[in-house]
Amino acid sequence: MQMERSRKFPKKSWLLCGTCILFLLQVFSGKEAFGTSRGEILFQGFLSLLSPEEMVMILDEEPQEDGRVRHLFLDLRGPRLGGVRVERLSVEAWDVQFNSPEEWVLEGEDSIRVEQVLQTYAEGVLTEVDLNDDLLQKKFGNEKDWHDIYLDFTSRGLHAQGKYRVKFLFSFDMLIEIDGVLGLRKGQEIWLEDYRFRVNKVNVPESLTRSAVEELQPLLDLGRYMFPLRLSTLEMDEEKVVLQSSRLPQAFEGIRYEQTK
Repeated sequence: MQMERSRKFPKKSWLLCGTCILFLLQVFSGKEAFGTSRGEILFQGFLSLLSPEEMVMILDEEPQEDGRVRHLFLDLRGPRLGGVRVERLSVEAWDVQFNSPEEWVLEGEDSIRVEQVLQTYAEGVLTEVDLNDDLLQKKFGNEKDWHDIYLDFTSRGLHAQGKYRVKFLFSFDMLIEIDGVLGLRKGQEIWLEDYRFRVNKVNVPESLTRSAVEELQPLLDLGRYMFPLRLSTLEMDEEKVVLQSSRLPQAFEGIRYEQTK
């Protein structure tokens, strides 16, 4: 019996397959080999870095191979910046140059870095509860001689107090009180300003307290952990602090990534 000759694949079929392969490469050029886009990797990197309770990220297009993003919007609920919870942080940015996308999957603060950005607008909200729970714990949590520390927002500004255990022949507590206002510096740092210091209800000269307070400054640097923000106003009431840039960030139509509770 004569064996059937193997059929040759028509040239037109080869051309068709080649065209399909090129088309698929174009469609998935913004995706990794395992099917995850660079936008998804960036989104997951922000989730890992900032640990928000909820987060929305919008891109006008997928990040480029070198890490450049043309237009980006972030809206985060409850992110943690340096261990301090922030009630809300929204950022809109143009022409953002991130580090290499290959590094976005790494662990730690250097996984995602903004190396250059053309323009940013931002809005942040800090609550009295979070500053009590996180900021004071961060500043004094490792100091065993401090206790009964709390912070209170008032119509006049801020009041903070705590007891410090003094050990000299015998142990006793000193009541330390600070009254002041929160100020904005460098467009991203929150400082305690115009403060008055009292020990056991007695006013203490600023010259004796300046070095102690300056060690705590800035109370929070919002730009250290993500974008080089340029905030312009700080408003405070008895429950929260609201920080805003000259223009509020705006969401736009684009590629949307979302994480909710």
